[in-house]
Amino acid sequence: MPKRFRTITMAVFAAGLTVATAFAGSVSVNATCEYNGGGTCASPNQVAYNGSWNDTFGFTYTAGTDLYSISGIIAASYGAGGTVFQTNIVAVYLGGTPSTSNDVLTVDVLQSFFDNSAGVWDGSYTESVPIVITGAIGAGSSVSANLLYTTAGSGGPQAVGLLGPYTGTGNHFGLLSTNLTLGGGNVLAGDFRFVFNFQAGTTLGGGGAVNATPEPAEMVPTAVLMLGGAAFLVRRKKTA
Repeated sequence: MPKRFRTITMAVFAAGLTVATAFAGSVSVNATCEYNGGGTCASPNQVAYNGSWNDTFGFTYTAGTDLYSISGIIAASYGAGGTVFQTNIVAVYLGGTPSTSNDVLTVDVLQSFFDNSAGVWDGSYTESVPIVITGAIGAGSSVSANLLYTTAGSGGPQAVGLLGPYTGTGNHFGLLSTNLTLGGGNVLAGDFRFVFNFQAGTTLGGGGAVNATPEPAEMVPTAVLMLGGAAFLVRRKKTA
């Protein structure tokens, strides 16, 4: 029978969110760990029951000879109302001249949750992804998203499913639900993966944004020069 119902949501959140206990996640780009909020990309710190945190990150990343800025906010909490995993990511091309190569930035936002009660993490997982493509982006540039989960009993990462790649300026939206059989274990490790594909011809200020909201009506960010945004809403219950 159900032991406890929880919700995981990617969502836009305001600065100044109250912090309780800090257990930060991590961010990697093309398999290189670029941000650690206390743990590592291989083993992010875990948010336990009644824990919460929020933090900002920002760094530059060089793809070939092209320089990009990647920044944003990630946060997580876990309590009686459920588990919450939030992010906002912006990737911007910093080159003074148009890019001449195809640069692919695979950004993994990593966060784990801890629960040592009996049961499994099996259930229906849903990702809801709003995308906004705008700005000085090379023709054919795109963004895609995929939400993956791993536990000790899952036999490896399991994906909710690939959304995208989305191309063309304007608003895009993807929604997908998948039943995952993750098995047991104390730790649920989440990996929300975004692939920003910058084609040649991207100019200074061209970029992409993961700007997540829980409802389609709230998906359009106010910032300009953005390649995309994404969000997911996951409901699961750990059952005995």
